[in-house]
Amino acid sequence: MWVLAVLVVGALVAGSCSSDGGSDDTAPVDDANTPSEDDGPTVDDDESVASGDDVDQVVETDDADVPAVPSHDLSHLDELTRWAASFTGGPGTDTEGAPIRIGYVHDAEMAPLHLSAAIAAADYVNDELGGVDGRPIELVACDPSVPRIDTELDPETEEEIEVEVTCDVELADDDTLAVIISHTRVDTAVLYEALADIRPVLVASPGDVVELTSPSTTSYLAGTLSTGGIGVWALALELESAIALFTDNTAGRDGFTMLEPMFAAMGVELAPIWITATTNASRVESSLEAAGAAEIDLLIINTDEPGCVAAAEALAALDIDGTTNIIASASTCLRPEVRVALAESDLGIETPANWHFATNGHNPFAPTIESGHATLDAVLGGPLQPDHVGHSGMEAAVVAVLSAVRALNRAGDDLSFEAVHEALRNPDTKVPTQAGSQECGRSSAFEPVCAAQMGIVQFAGGAWIEVATGSDAIDLSQILFPPG
Repeated sequence: MWVLAVLVVGALVAGSCSSDGGSDDTAPVDDANTPSEDDGPTVDDDESVASGDDVDQVVETDDADVPAVPSHDLSHLDELTRWAASFTGGPGTDTEGAPIRIGYVHDAEMAPLHLSAAIAAADYVNDELGGVDGRPIELVACDPSVPRIDTELDPETEEEIEVEVTCDVELADDDTLAVIISHTRVDTAVLYEALADIRPVLVASPGDVVELTSPSTTSYLAGTLSTGGIGVWALALELESAIALFTDNTAGRDGFTMLEPMFAAMGVELAPIWITATTNASRVESSLEAAGAAEIDLLIINTDEPGCVAAAEALAALDIDGTTNIIASASTCLRPEVRVALAESDLGIETPANWHFATNGHNPFAPTIESGHATLDAVLGGPLQPDHVGHSGMEAAVVAVLSAVRALNRAGDDLSFEAVHEALRNPDTKVPTQAGSQECGRSSAFEPVCAAQMGIVQFAGGAWIEVATGSDAIDLSQILFPPG
């Protein structure tokens, strides 16, 4: 698998230059296409390239100076709230005093629900967990796609002039202690460079090559690496043919750039079909039929939300239901908006049967306290968005806010850039919704990435089945670690 790792890392680096706990038991599955526990590499696989024999591949991080999360008497809290307060290090009491400000960069048009999710998480931290050492947190929202207009005096004419205040300027100049980056369409590389060594940055979920490789950021969730994880899992099934149905945008191109060399190294051609947000189901159907989708072993879907619906309708028209071939999809097609659109379409279903979906390593449809999904339900399950389950962007926003609070609590009285950045880079615990341990900086190729696993769930027989979750989640080390 070393050759595979070289190809993947090389392709991604090249792409960055040209493109923008609950029960871990796996339920039995009758579908012959579903792998058993032994079909693919897991974190416990003795042959994994991330085993103890390869410690020279890990970038060692000295966390001796990072304090442990504060310990408080949380006996007055119920089990769920106690778990969440223990994760963040909050005292689980009322908050008081001046708020601690956390920057939150988002794209209101691209992802309108993410800020609402982050605000709900901040409210939960303040109302239930005790904030940061008893002080409330305050989110400072900034949308880089909509520069704020301010006024200042022209030093030459001394006249008042209008100036644009971009997120990098605003968040670098104010008194925020950390910055969370959510999904946005702007060139985030400029933002990361401007905030480097000034504001610690936590990416809610990496969505492109820049966010996977920028040395000034940290990310706890696998994000777009889950697309590569689908490839790791699928290739273990000894496939002979595969098709990739991807949206032709940055995320889609980066995802295909990650997958194609993996399949080539295993002697499997991955034929791409590119669509746009306006490609209708009939055109997708024609493209799939021309590519021989009915006879193909695997179809990987990595599209935007309209593409998920068009793909489902096209596959149904072709009478392809995933029983004689495997359909694996990125998490976008799990979103509530997609399920509503499918239910309102001619298909009349919320989720196509026999599809496999990427997750962070746990089953969001069977929330447990230990996996962190029960906390997400507590934060998002109210009037804000009752059917939030499966919306990875909203989930990532909540996880990011909770994680930033944990870092600030660990930093304690020293809220300098160095202390908060070090606390972010060394979470010293598992992160809600993300399977596996967090080893930030473990990969020299993907320095910001702390996650080491991703998961897959399948919708079959009208129920959600855990294909690769918990302790059986998919090991991403083949992607994270280049040889040598």
